Amino acid sequence: MFGRLTAPTVTDPLAAVSCPAGTVAPGASVICTANYAVTQANLDAGQVVNTASATITVGGVTATGSDTKTVTATRTTGLTLDKRLATASPTSFSATGVTLSYAYVLTNTGNVTLNTVAVADNKTTVSCPATTIAPLAVLTCTSTYVTTQADLNTGNVTNTASASAKAAGTEAVVNANGDVQGVPAVQSPALFLDKTAPVLTAAQFVVGGTATNNYSVQNTGNVQIAGPINITDDKAGTFQCAAGPIVPGATVNCTRAYVLKPADVLAGAVVNVATATAGTVTSNKDSATIAPTLTPGVTLVKSANLANVSATTDLITCTFAVTNSGNTQILKSAQVITVTDPKISTVDCSAQPATLAPGASFNCTGT
Repeated sequence: MFGRLTAPTVTDPLAAVSCPAGTVAPGASVICTANYAVTQANLDAGQVVNTASATITVGGVTATGSDTKTVTATRTTGLTLDKRLATASPTSFSATGVTLSYAYVLTNTGNVTLNTVAVADNKTTVSCPATTIAPLAVLTCTSTYVTTQADLNTGNVTNTASASAKAAGTEAVVNANGDVQGVPAVQSPALFLDKTAPVLTAAQFVVGGTATNNYSVQNTGNVQIAGPINITDDKAGTFQCAAGPIVPGATVNCTRAYVLKPADVLAGAVVNVATATAGTVTSNKDSATIAPTLTPGVTLVKSANLANVSATTDLITCTFAVTNSGNTQILKSAQVITVTDPKISTVDCSAQPATLAPGASFNCTGT
């Protein structure tokens, strides 16, 4: 005959087991229970495995038994990336050497720990304070980027970041969405023109003479300016000064010859205004003046064909030698020379040349 059994003892390493009080009759069974709170380690492992053992004593003889149960975890993985400018970062730039600061906010949207977290950015190296993100936790990584002239020329800094991690337990790769961040450049294209005129002597300041002007064009803006760089001069016309491009701070130089006209000689000076243009960028207006020291003058020497007269019918023909005693040309088109003599009704000066050079002479006559 079987004797009555003592109360069983069930041991589970994961939880305290509770069994009904009293002995267990032969052939009968009891149900013991235990509660176990799942841990993050169980989710990361993908399952809960536990083995329970039971002990019972019959007539001084102890019997044991054990059983193992595996509960599979429902795992979800997810990683998001939000790239943004850091709070202290400039939101635009207008020069080279400006430091932009970025923040990369990583969120583990799954229920599994993510390991070996890494962020890649096509413009800079990203630093993360940790390489593990717990479920629903956030990890913020950072980087900096220093602006270049190429960024200013382009008009912005645009870079793309991506993130990845490995799921705990399986080491499966989890990728985050890529994220793009753009920072605009404040472009200020500008040209400065410095025009200089040659210094001419009075002898050089003549009709048909050449005055060569110098044009110095500097890029005073913060971006490269594409060519061509053209000069528009109200006297010399429009012409190409340089093919370009011009980088910020650089200067191109060119010259242009101007042929003096009668109006310039009559005015005694040449004043002209020029601008430099490249595409939609136009420089300041700059003027230059050519104004030699001119001292116009004429001398008159009168002579007669007769030294003596003896009758009232004698005719005296007078010659008036007119000499340009100044240092500038006398132009007949606007500077007609006339001689007045109280004894002669009309003095003929039709021999005046179109251009009377300094030192040159011609004769007027009267009877």
